[in-house]
Amino acid sequence: MQKTTIYLVRHGETEWNKKGILQGWLDSPLTQEGVTHARMLNQALHIKSIESVYSSDLNRAIQTATILAPSKSIIKDARLREIYLGEWQGQKISSLNSLPEYITYCNEPHLFQGATQERFEQISKRMMECIQYIHQHTTGNVLVVSHGVAILCCLMSILKTPIEKLWEIANLKGTSVTTLECINGHFNVKTIGEINHLNGK
Repeated sequence: MQKTTIYLVRHGETEWNKKGILQGWLDSPLTQEGVTHARMLNQALHIKSIESVYSSDLNRAIQTATILAPSKSIIKDARLREIYLGEWQGQKISSLNSLPEYITYCNEPHLFQGATQERFEQISKRMMECIQYIHQHTTGNVLVVSHGVAILCCLMSILKTPIEKLWEIANLKGTSVTTLECINGHFNVKTIGEINHLNGK
């Protein structure tokens, strides 16, 4: 039996998260709070006996993965990246709120057809390809560090959630943990967006 337990973690809070700036494939470093929360999760993960560590190749994810598993080699995979946001990247959310395309992105994701942005179906496809690859090549407990929208698109595929309900799946906070149980090619979602490490549990 091929069994893999994947701890799918959103990276810690970044400077641009704090300032309300969209990142996409651009980057900014973790804030001190983001570092602190990652260290708190590090303590919680000690009992999990992590076999392997995968991360998006964006620096905020790598920085988080390094704090979570400092003694492990990190396998970087671009398929775990955040949504590509094209011309919106590096812009303040407040400056986009009146843009019809951005309003559709936020409120009617099933109708979103961005001119320079990645589509949700594309993210879901690459995320699932990566998760399936990890399951096929690794047994035991695996830490995977990715991004908010990317993780939601992965869950959308596993849970068979309609795209119009994408944002209803969860509000994933920095360093939150979503647990996937993978057995012989079948994926089950055990938890979504857990932050017990931030609540002292």
